[in-house]
Amino acid sequence: MTRTGTPGALVDSFGTGFLVTRVFRQGDDYLWVRTPGPRRGNRFTAIPEELRDPGLAAGGVALTPGTPVGDDRHYLVGARFSLALLMAAQPAGPHWTELAPLLRGVGELVRRVHDTVSPAPAAEPPRGTERLRRWMATGEGAAPAGDLHRLAVRKLGRERWDRVLGWCDGAVADGSRERVLLLGGVTLGGLVPARTAPPAGTPAAAGRLVTGEEPAAGGRLLVGEELAAGPPEYDLGWTLGELFEFGALHWKAADQGEPAAHCAAAARSLLDGYGREHLDLDLLGQVALLRVLTHAHDFAAYVAWTDQLHEYLDLAISMIDTDGTAALPHDTLA
Repeated sequence: MTRTGTPGALVDSFGTGFLVTRVFRQGDDYLWVRTPGPRRGNRFTAIPEELRDPGLAAGGVALTPGTPVGDDRHYLVGARFSLALLMAAQPAGPHWTELAPLLRGVGELVRRVHDTVSPAPAAEPPRGTERLRRWMATGEGAAPAGDLHRLAVRKLGRERWDRVLGWCDGAVADGSRERVLLLGGVTLGGLVPARTAPPAGTPAAAGRLVTGEEPAAGGRLLVGEELAAGPPEYDLGWTLGELFEFGALHWKAADQGEPAAHCAAAARSLLDGYGREHLDLDLLGQVALLRVLTHAHDFAAYVAWTDQLHEYLDLAISMIDTDGTAALPHDTLA
């Protein structure tokens, strides 16, 4: 799917001050149009031609760098929702059986990119961690971000604060590791699973999703908005942090234990797909912590204040106190 064409009917729209997404129906497919949010502060990164190789796929997951259209990016995909939205809206849905295979494919795909696509000589460090480090050092940002900064300094304490700042440096400039092209933010919100059409007469679910759809193998990984250069653990750790956050914060009730277990299984599959022997586990866990803190910052800076940010900081403390290993699959540490 490389064409984009003229958008059809708008079927979905959502966004923050950081990123705005509109989804249009286009024949049997969907055109995702992503735009930098009004408070983002920078444009999407340029896409090297090497990333446009249609052969960049693995485990049923295809790399989808998108097409620049002005400041926007257009992505033609087979579904109107991301895996993150599906997980958040339907914690008991049928998609759980597809999670581990999808994440294994992501791991295989990221490894292929790291092995075959060279970063540009002037490629910048990962923007997510740079954004977090700048906020930690200055406390800059609108009122909710400043409020979160004061709360985080108080709850984490100076020793933990300094450790995290050191991990920011290691995540973007670990001199002991080869620099690879980083996709810069491999997230569940950028993973669009393939879906088959719902059975005839299927009722609409609450919100934007449709019940009754059967999972199809594979999906598309939307990339290209924050390409960077750095150690390979960055891309994998970013996804691990998101999976750990989902399992720890979104499904805490006793009857929601199964989704959290699926998140842990998906984390194992992600690392198996990439090849654990090629990764620095310490750095991997540290990046997972940076992902959780960056998400907390981004919500405060680009969405609004929420009392759940207290829980994010508590989770971050538990991760810091285990050197980040809390986010790693237990068998990885054996």
